[in-house]
Amino acid sequence: MSWTEGYRSRCMTADEAVRLVTSGARVTLSGNAGVPSVLLDALCARSGELHDVEVVSLLTLGEAPWARPEHRAAFRTTALLLGENLRARLTSGLAEDPQLLGR
Repeated sequence: MSWTEGYRSRCMTADEAVRLVTSGARVTLSGNAGVPSVLLDALCARSGELHDVEVVSLLTLGEAPWARPEHRAAFRTTALLLGENLRARLTSGLAEDPQLLGR
């Protein structure tokens, strides 16, 4: 098998990719403009099927759909570097910041 065939055999849609995430898993997001928003939207669409998935984020820009109150049972947020999109959630107790919590 050539490298291109190997690559193509591993390609999948966002919906197929997030099917690999199970309850209790840890998902780590890249930071800044590298946040995979299409994957996060697909993951949030599955929030009714999941529980206790830890989303570890660096500085994320834009929306933080996984940290919305309606997804609280599915996702826990651990922010390694807090951005504006998670600051209000941290102060309301919907997110964790290991630097502020002394971890």
